[in-house]
Amino acid sequence: METLRKNFHTLGFKGAFSLGLIDHRHVLVHFDEEENYLRCWLKGVWSLQGFVVRIFKWTPSFSVDIELPLASIWVSLPQLPVHLFNKGPLFSIARLLGEPLKIDASTASLNRPSVARFCVEVNLQQELPDKVWIGNGASGFWQAVEYENLPGYCSACSKLGHLSTTCRSVAATGQKLDLPP
Repeated sequence: METLRKNFHTLGFKGAFSLGLIDHRHVLVHFDEEENYLRCWLKGVWSLQGFVVRIFKWTPSFSVDIELPLASIWVSLPQLPVHLFNKGPLFSIARLLGEPLKIDASTASLNRPSVARFCVEVNLQQELPDKVWIGNGASGFWQAVEYENLPGYCSACSKLGHLSTTCRSVAATGQKLDLPP
């Protein structure tokens, strides 16, 4: 644990944080500052001394055997009208997809007005729309939604990173999947 603490300090988090051992594969990290939590969660995967460390969000239903289908992903809204680039309207749109986390710097500064980007926490077991309705009174428009690096979630083994159709656990046990037609 002491080696892990030292390595975590080298990642440059500001403020205090604590590490607690859950089991041989899971460590609970608690940050005092939300900025550090967001930086850690948004990155998703860290490398410490050559080991890949994947970040999962803790919830009251956490189990060491089951990875929750939650992921932080970047979303792009191409050709979104510029007057909607503020945090309020963007987070309202993001709430249609999941829990809004952050707006990227180019969107916030209007350096790239051709596309708005934000990060949102989504449940990968729910269908994510490829467009959303943005209404203003009696009028509105359909806005295209593009997801960046959307990870798979396997409902057969409850792991992130692949789908049930390519699950090695299912293949090894000979289970048959009931997939929708």
